[in-house]
Amino acid sequence: MSVAPAAGVVDCWPRPVEELVLQAGLGEGAARDRALSQLAGLDVTVERLSPQALRLLPLALQGARAAGASEAPWMVAAEAVYAGSWQRHERASPRVVRALRALAAAGVPVLVLKGWALGDVYEDPALRPASDLDLLVPAGSFEAAARALAGGGFRPLAGPGPTAHAQAFTAPDLDVDLHHHALEEFVGTAHDAALWADAVAFDLFGHEALRLAPIDRLLLTCTHGLRWTPAPALHWIADATLEIRTQGDALDWDRLAVRAEAFELALPLRAGLDYLSGLGLVVVPPEVLRALHAVGAPWARRVAFEARQRAPERRGLLHAWAVRHEFRRRARRAGFSRALHAGGWRQDLAGLWRALRVSLGLSARG
Repeated sequence: MSVAPAAGVVDCWPRPVEELVLQAGLGEGAARDRALSQLAGLDVTVERLSPQALRLLPLALQGARAAGASEAPWMVAAEAVYAGSWQRHERASPRVVRALRALAAAGVPVLVLKGWALGDVYEDPALRPASDLDLLVPAGSFEAAARALAGGGFRPLAGPGPTAHAQAFTAPDLDVDLHHHALEEFVGTAHDAALWADAVAFDLFGHEALRLAPIDRLLLTCTHGLRWTPAPALHWIADATLEIRTQGDALDWDRLAVRAEAFELALPLRAGLDYLSGLGLVVVPPEVLRALHAVGAPWARRVAFEARQRAPERRGLLHAWAVRHEFRRRARRAGFSRALHAGGWRQDLAGLWRALRVSLGLSARG
């Protein structure tokens, strides 16, 4: 059986072949064996798989080796992806060191987010490709950090807007996202301070840095993963699964639920945990899921969360309104008056008009 070439991605969730790859790499027992058997019958090539499925292939290869599975055609593609992932990691590592040195020399504390902070979860860095380096710095040190990165050979890309939570920098072999808020949802809140207070020290290439506490890492992993991009970051499923398994009984589920409600992130956390549980990858205490489902959320926030999971062309009029409403709420909370200037209503109407044309099947232009 052949795999159809990857087409446009309509939402942030895995497609069937991507779930097969996930089960092959993360599943246990009979579930993993079934996935490996089905993968062996597919015509899997690098050209036919989506970029997000390709990134997961090394995990599936590890699962196949652990299960003692027979050689199959898809493993050829997996070996190639693994080799490329390892080479990119080796090329990027010196740049990571350069960024950390530049920030340390400027006296800027650093909290490493996402892939480069997952060495305690992934035994092999090539199993978790990191396309960029995400660094959180104190908001008051953001300008000093930006200057330090620029002086270290990282070129700033487009400057952050008035309500942005990060700025992108680039250099050969490594991009850096410099955050003054861990998430866009944290703009105008004190939530980042709670992340800093509970952060854990770790060593990254001989440099002391900080990473998120396990519950915060799991919470942000689900939140960041459950939003549409042209190539959805499906490795969030592996990150969250392995985080839960690694922490085991030490994971403070009750505190996680409380944190999610306090940060207004109960919606993505419960959606993520529901999915992981439904796929059979982890066991989440039922009382935790019940507590998360009992957390109320305003109607606009629920609609905006649904919208962020969809490709723009699949969002309706109410989705567009809710996303804009949540943006303006964050801007108002942060005191960004420019984002709410007198012309804001014109932007709202223009956005709603575009959404209406898309929902009616008309061109979004004009």
